[in-house]
Amino acid sequence: MIQEFTSRIKSDQLINRNDKVLIAVSGGLDSMVLADILIRMGYDCGIAHCNFGLRGEESDEDENFVRKWTSGKKIDFFHSKFKTAEYSKEKGISIQMAARELRYEWFESIRNKEDYNLIALAHHADDVVETFHLNLSRGTGIKGLTGIAAKTTSIVRPLLWASRKQIHVYAKENGISYREDSSNKKTDYSRNRIRLNIIPEFHKINPSYSATLLSDIQHIRQANNILEEQFAKWEKDVVDDCNEDVRLSIEAIGRYIEPSWFLFRFLHPFGFNSKQVKSILVSLQSPSGRKFHSPTHSLVKDRENLFLIRINTDEETGFYYIEKNQDRLEEPLLIQLKHFSASDYKIPLSPDIASLDSEKLQYPLFLRRWRPGDFFFPFGMDKAKKLSDYFIDEKIPVHLKNKIWLLCSGEDIIWIIGHRIDNRYSLNARTKTILQLEVWL
Repeated sequence: MIQEFTSRIKSDQLINRNDKVLIAVSGGLDSMVLADILIRMGYDCGIAHCNFGLRGEESDEDENFVRKWTSGKKIDFFHSKFKTAEYSKEKGISIQMAARELRYEWFESIRNKEDYNLIALAHHADDVVETFHLNLSRGTGIKGLTGIAAKTTSIVRPLLWASRKQIHVYAKENGISYREDSSNKKTDYSRNRIRLNIIPEFHKINPSYSATLLSDIQHIRQANNILEEQFAKWEKDVVDDCNEDVRLSIEAIGRYIEPSWFLFRFLHPFGFNSKQVKSILVSLQSPSGRKFHSPTHSLVKDRENLFLIRINTDEETGFYYIEKNQDRLEEPLLIQLKHFSASDYKIPLSPDIASLDSEKLQYPLFLRRWRPGDFFFPFGMDKAKKLSDYFIDEKIPVHLKNKIWLLCSGEDIIWIIGHRIDNRYSLNARTKTILQLEVWL
């Protein structure tokens, strides 16, 4: 295995002989084998261990195990205990994502402070297969199906070619001790369910399934490289920097096969989603003036171009999203959401309550401030009205109109919160289900 390991490091240009390598070691099988091989090969190594504090005494025992193992090696040992659960709650992200962010940030801080060239992680071939299925279930697109990179900037994964079985054989032959993580046997996490329940079913159909999929992933990676090359040509042809804005030629967009893929590839990093891209493509055949918004940018359709404009971050222009099954929004306003059947519903008369036809809504709904040019169809009216005119008619002072929040569905303003709903989303004889939103100002 060391011979194959050496060959892969050389062919993939992962580690140079004079590199100083920080090895992430959890105490589990994979990382213990990686540490053993790199140290046997004589690389200048250090060991970094993260204690995420998620398994009580078991987490502390993992840390003590790695500390004891390292003590006889005359190499540096770095350790940190994180408040992972608190970080997860504070950031509003999953435990897995919290642990990922914490460890990568900490690894990088050690690398910079202690002058390490690289951070070595023990991902292996089975991780690639699991990640493929995980990303497939999440809908990450082609890029998410290209596997795990063997090297990205300062991170290397020298075991990416090896299967879990090969790693286990090496550990047994070389008497390497390691810790079993009890959480790996639980199906609470998506990755574990994929590893324990889904992939074994594919192996029943094809005993060589993992090897077959790894080959397919390589082909997908190659295809993605071709797409990225084509995208670079598309970007050069379509996109033009225009002062602080970005201009996209509508005529040039239409010259390409699958313009939706290219447009999504360009706009996604600016916060636009696939549904918006479909609407943007439809708008290319419409008159000028259509606007689309992401949390950070606006896209405006002109006669011959699309203009991508960064939202002024110095102003309060944030977006606050409401998902379909959400029953409460905490920021920037406290809003309670309830669903009713139209058959037994009485419309509240309070301006702080909006009653909307559920079937007309496009999720996620979102809150934002008003902008010049905004319009809606005031309740009881069949014609559009600019918000600036509405504010004048309602005698809303200038200093107060900038504090008003708008509830939006897609490109439509459906409620000027605390004032008036949009007539297109009001209840009528055909309404079956109702979304009621009550705001506490």
